[in-house]
Amino acid sequence: MAASKKKPNPEITNSSYCLSTAVSDFVLMSSCVYGVWSMFLANWKNFNKVFLHGYIWFGFCGAAAALGVFKFGKKQLPNTMVKAHQLASWVAGTIGMANLAAQFYIHQFNFAFLGNVHLVTCAISLL
Repeated sequence: MAASKKKPNPEITNSSYCLSTAVSDFVLMSSCVYGVWSMFLANWKNFNKVFLHGYIWFGFCGAAAALGVFKFGKKQLPNTMVKAHQLASWVAGTIGMANLAAQFYIHQFNFAFLGNVHLVTCAISLL
């Protein structure tokens, strides 16, 4: 009888590899797609609503989550992917959160001044 050969396990070179985090980022990305789709349908029914800031927030957050799926889900990963995920997460946190706060104040309270103040705060982080 021939001895059965075991397949060698591929070496994990990505120190960030964590399947549960990749699944979590996929769920986050899916919720961002759902948020964009919901805003699109709400805007389709009533063109007086403007969701530009919400689109920007969900776009940045979804892009960072999509990169996170690859970063945390792959065993071998190029360094550029790690840096791209770090940049996308930083952009979603600084610019995206300010856009989300602006959208909240503009849509919920019709208080555009305070929404614009939140947008100015994201410019400070870019400096």
